[in-house]
Amino acid sequence: MMTSSSWLNLAGRTAVVFGGASGIGRATAIALAGQRCNVLLADIDSQALDEIKTWDDVIDVNLKGTFLACKKFCDPSRTSRLLQAGGGAIINIGSVVSSYGNVGQVNYSASKGGVEGLTRSLAKEMALLSRSNEPPTSSIRVSCILPGFIDTPMASAVPDKILDKMRAKTALGRLGQPQDVANLVLFLASNRSSFITGETLECSGMLRI
Repeated sequence: MMTSSSWLNLAGRTAVVFGGASGIGRATAIALAGQRCNVLLADIDSQALDEIKTWDDVIDVNLKGTFLACKKFCDPSRTSRLLQAGGGAIINIGSVVSSYGNVGQVNYSASKGGVEGLTRSLAKEMALLSRSNEPPTSSIRVSCILPGFIDTPMASAVPDKILDKMRAKTALGRLGQPQDVANLVLFLASNRSSFITGETLECSGMLRI
């Protein structure tokens, strides 16, 4: 009988999860550990995160932080070893807000839109690098997930009236769970998605703001 672990074949791989202390990051870390991955967590102080309000702060955390993490991951010595070991995947987290916009979230929307552009450009760079590898049998893929409204600690601060509106605007009629996003991460991290790169995939229950 085939289990999800054998189907995804992620056992023994190393995964670095940024924002792994709560919400989507925590669910992703648990899901990866459940697939017998070696999981490394990174996060920032939650109190400091609550105090982030200015344009520069939001851009620094969401966009610059993603860029710096990807830059570190894509160090030539690291990517060379990774390609020799069979390849890997970078999975960034954006937001549907970058596609549709939302009142009061200009900075957040802009930062997540930047993550989408970063993902597409980095996917092309990693594809070129992968093709130059000899023999070109492995690749480094880059994708971006766009969650809708997910039931996380961040969502708990949103008034119930607003959450009810979001449920009404979601085709499936509910908020997403962190595990919903984590399941998509597992697929994109596995070789089952070996022909997917440079793509943005919604995990929103068909939310239309």
